[in-house]
Amino acid sequence: MLPRVYQPKKRGRDNSSTLFGGLLVLGAFVLLPLTQLITDKMDYQQDRETDTASLEPPPPPEMEEPPPPEEQEEEEPPPQLENEVQQFTLDQMDLDLSAGTGGVFGNFSAAAEAGENLSDLSVFDVSDLDRKPMLVASVDPKYPQALKKSKVEGSVVLVFVVNEQGRVSDPRVQSSSRTEFEGPAMDALKRWRFQPGTKSGKPVKTYMRLPMAFRMGKT
Repeated sequence: MLPRVYQPKKRGRDNSSTLFGGLLVLGAFVLLPLTQLITDKMDYQQDRETDTASLEPPPPPEMEEPPPPEEQEEEEPPPQLENEVQQFTLDQMDLDLSAGTGGVFGNFSAAAEAGENLSDLSVFDVSDLDRKPMLVASVDPKYPQALKKSKVEGSVVLVFVVNEQGRVSDPRVQSSSRTEFEGPAMDALKRWRFQPGTKSGKPVKTYMRLPMAFRMGKT
């Protein structure tokens, strides 16, 4: 007779517990990665929101108001020229017109070039006229720049003929304090206009002598 071998009784409840425990362990292994994935996704979303917020454009810089323009100093006006001849009235001009031919003829040697004969009786002295020439229009001579900067003054004495139309004819320099004044004085005189002198009620040519002064204006 064979001996009996002891066999433990099968317990269904123990098997269920083992199965349930295995499922829990398996669930833990499955849930842990899923939880980590969700956590990483939330962290990524927060980082993205943070990055988006940091990418907002900075506020525009404050514009500084431009400084007020500097006040420009007013330049002093250039000195005015005193043209003494231009300011003459008829009576004042008479004082500077040649009262005779003695002082004028000696400086009218070039009159023949303009077709004038010094012995021509058609050209009269101021003293022989019924009415003396009257200045009606004049221009200022240009002050030489070099002399203007140096504040050099001077004068030019001019001799010329006023023709029947009141225009200046054959102007010549009789004397001058500086040669630099002669050109501007001649250029200005050629543009002067006179009311011609008359003899027996008719316009005639007249010899004239006139000083032109160059003076710096008062500042």
